[in-house]
Amino acid sequence: MDNKDLNYLFNNSPHKIQNKYDENIITSTAGLQLNFLKNSNYKYKIRNTKRKYLKKLDILRVDGSRIGTVLNPFYPTTAKIGRELTNDKLKTELLLNRYGIKTPQSIVYDKDEMNLAYENAFRNNESNIVIKPLSSSLGRGVRVNVSKERFKHNWELSVAAIKERDKRMVVQNYLEGFEARVTVIEGAIESIVVRVPPYVC
Repeated sequence: MDNKDLNYLFNNSPHKIQNKYDENIITSTAGLQLNFLKNSNYKYKIRNTKRKYLKKLDILRVDGSRIGTVLNPFYPTTAKIGRELTNDKLKTELLLNRYGIKTPQSIVYDKDEMNLAYENAFRNNESNIVIKPLSSSLGRGVRVNVSKERFKHNWELSVAAIKERDKRMVVQNYLEGFEARVTVIEGAIESIVVRVPPYVC
């Protein structure tokens, strides 16, 4: 993040008082859901998924039959197409571009095509790039602002972070600016969080 971006954010934020939370506060959606169920009269069952960090919460009737299942971060009103798009970076990019929303331009490589990815990324380009696993989520394995000199090292770190079966990698042009994560529920913007990386004043 550029210093001018950081200054802009700090100078224009309406919230000047620092938030302070208890040490053991629950912030994950799945944690909040589970905490609610523990403190309610609902019967429930926790099931494991293929991903160790992801749990299914079955909400049960009094007789033990299942009412429904909550699987973070999927919500009952999220359409199937929405889930498909959020699970596929390339489909999302194509759809956003179709509606005139600028995105980085992605090229997909097999994890063993590091040399080809390097040649293509810097053939006519001296700018830094982004490397990330195609199927990972939560920022796992994402490397930004990668220079020519640091490409190989960052590629290897990104590949090592892959936990999914799909081992393909994405290389994108790097767009300067700051990152904001927007939460949209039922078509309405509920919150915007600016993600500020660690910095020294």
